[in-house]
Amino acid sequence: MLEICEYSELGDPELIADWDALDATHCMGTLFTTRMWIGLWTEHFGSGLSVAAVLGHESGRAVGLAPLLTTAAHELVLPVNFLSPRGEFIVGEDDARGFVRAVLTNARTAGSPLRLQGVPVGSPTLAAIESEAGGAGYLVHAKPARVSPFIAIEGAWDGYFEGKPRKVTHEWERKMRRLEKAGDVRVLRFEGGMDARKLTDDFIAVEERSWKKRAGTSITARGVSGFYHRLSAALAAKGEFDPFWLEIDGRVVAFLYGAVQRGTYYAMKTSYDEESSRLSPGVRLFHEAVSSAFGAGLARFDFLGERAPWKDEWANGWLEHVNVRLYPDTVSGRAAHLFDSQVKPLARRARGAGKKSR
Repeated sequence: MLEICEYSELGDPELIADWDALDATHCMGTLFTTRMWIGLWTEHFGSGLSVAAVLGHESGRAVGLAPLLTTAAHELVLPVNFLSPRGEFIVGEDDARGFVRAVLTNARTAGSPLRLQGVPVGSPTLAAIESEAGGAGYLVHAKPARVSPFIAIEGAWDGYFEGKPRKVTHEWERKMRRLEKAGDVRVLRFEGGMDARKLTDDFIAVEERSWKKRAGTSITARGVSGFYHRLSAALAAKGEFDPFWLEIDGRVVAFLYGAVQRGTYYAMKTSYDEESSRLSPGVRLFHEAVSSAFGAGLARFDFLGERAPWKDEWANGWLEHVNVRLYPDTVSGRAAHLFDSQVKPLARRARGAGKKSR
């Protein structure tokens, strides 16, 4: 029989022990559901949120964890934002329906709506929500969110590269040849014993010289330098920190901030300084990182963020995400569901039609 327990503190010893056991199960969860990641995320972005994690046990073993947080409006959410792009429960396919049903039933008893952002299409979490929400007393409204490119790594690097359109690979090769003429060009990779904090500072300095500074989306502009410093140290301690960076004549001009976990390379952030933009340093940087992922026998290279033409050139797969809202099946919940699922889309279409007719 499935039993669930709700925790209001991430530091609870029982929660820690079972979460670590689930983290060690390679078939479940992602980097963004690990205790390390969510612990850091809540410290930096959890102001106004309360922990409401739900853990499920069956036959003496942990079978699932919903890393939920409660807002001031008593809405249950996942720790998802511009830095944490993917949200889901830690649960395997065999246990997903029972666990999700129990989580939703528990939330419904409290009368809590749920707003789950960035849930991957095809994940056990989404499939279970779609099948179990009605029985647990919820109405569901799912909206398309981001589409993230990725590379499913199969076979050898040479086969992958040769399978790309010749027009694309020719352009990559042309840009890499031009870059080599700019000076002493080297692509470096983090190794144990290196100073993760200093390297993170180097990356932050690159962003200060990039277009992201002007756009207000750089690490410092968003006030997340501390998060990246702590994340770098935590990943390095676990042997999962795996950034690449490109130097020209000893100066860092581009970087890829990444980590490897459970057979996936997570390309979390990349940038280059504007002075080197004409040299397209990103092509050489990703050529090195992707080929290394093939060489290491990883299963996936995940670009995480939104689609972009340059990412699509590398990708051979695209992961869709949805934002899911669950409304208690009450008079007020039905009204909110109707407004969000029908009234708002109609209003948007009407505004769009009005603009076209002008």
